Amino acid sequence: MAADQDAYGDCTGNCDECNGVGACRGDNTRCSGTTGSCYCSGSGTAYNCQTCPDSFGVCGDPTCTSYSCGNAAYVAGTDCGGLCQSCNGAGSCVNTASGSDYQNECPGAFGTCAGANCNGAGACQYLAAGQQSCGACNYCTGSSFSCSNVASGSDPYNVCTASWTGCSGSCTKTGTDGNCDGSGACAGATANVAAGNICSSGSEVAGVCNNNWACSNAQNADNAYNNGGTGYWTQGQCDGSGNCDLSGPQGNADDSSTACTCVKGSGYWGIGGEVDSSGCCSDDSGENKKTRVCSSGACTSDSTDDACCDASSDCIYTGTCYSSGSMNGNIRCSAGSWTTTTSTTTTTTTIPSSCALSCYQAGCTGSSICINNGCGSRCNFNVCCATGCGLTTGSPGSYKYYCCAANTQVCITGYVNTCINGVVWSSSSTSC
Repeated sequence: MAADQDAYGDCTGNCDECNGVGACRGDNTRCSGTTGSCYCSGSGTAYNCQTCPDSFGVCGDPTCTSYSCGNAAYVAGTDCGGLCQSCNGAGSCVNTASGSDYQNECPGAFGTCAGANCNGAGACQYLAAGQQSCGACNYCTGSSFSCSNVASGSDPYNVCTASWTGCSGSCTKTGTDGNCDGSGACAGATANVAAGNICSSGSEVAGVCNNNWACSNAQNADNAYNNGGTGYWTQGQCDGSGNCDLSGPQGNADDSSTACTCVKGSGYWGIGGEVDSSGCCSDDSGENKKTRVCSSGACTSDSTDDACCDASSDCIYTGTCYSSGSMNGNIRCSAGSWTTTTSTTTTTTTIPSSCALSCYQAGCTGSSICINNGCGSRCNFNVCCATGCGLTTGSPGSYKYYCCAANTQVCITGYVNTCINGVVWSSSSTSC
């Protein structure tokens, strides 16, 4: 019978078979060619092949070798289940060698900082310490698969730039300070603009942070703007500390009655006169608010009779400005006050005895006129005077004439101390 067969049960040993040359083999040969079945029991045609246990792990299959259970090992690199583990070709599951990754398990699977190969210890490699593919202000530590935050106050990879790019209100600029913030981003920064400036897209430019005009009691002072004070008509400016409460430069008091009242107080707006009659008086040079001021006997002072005049020495009467030295009826403006027409200078003239027949001119150009007022011939004298009017008598034929306004008025003499235009009566008689 052919070898490895015993169809008639001729071999009665322990699981033996024919050897092909007319004899039986030794015991336990009947199951020797059956995969995984190496242990036999029984004789003749009655036998039992004992299957080898599958105890060879994930890197091989059970097989018979010389009547013994053995292992048909998988080739090296075969996946044996664990991370970075593979068969070694000898039936064992081992850690994949460092630098290899048969199953392509590592790249990106565990985080940005995972290496492309196994590390020889059953895990993936870590990328070397550095920014690698982490975002701004993040880096690989060399011992973790995940990116970590760069410490606050530092920027080892130069990803942050110190710059001002925006504004927080008008008085504070915003941006970054050139370092990381410890939370994975560039650190924000704020700074107050200088006093008098405002923020515009991160830049400082001169300007006001509040366009509304207000009355302040101080100029260029913190906490003064819009405080309801008196003295400065101004807009709000940044104070250098992030607040919009600095009073700015003085505005134009002629803008409105409110502005005028703020700068000068009440009673200066639209008071009439010869300068800035409808605006704010006394806020500019050459503007002087004047009221009626009278000396005793001249007129009655009145603070409600006012006007805006071009000189501080002007006088006021019924809203009209008069320059110092000018007359208003029989009162004279003298350095801002109305006075009576009393003399301050005199001129002595000797009257010739022939005055009645020939008129006499005393020191001034122009013609003299002889007139008759019923008291005899009187001689008219054009006396050259500055101010004043009056008369005192001297020795016979000599008179002192008190003067009126220069070259415009002369005196009626003869104890009558009154100025008239262009005529001087020369007589000591009181009957005229």
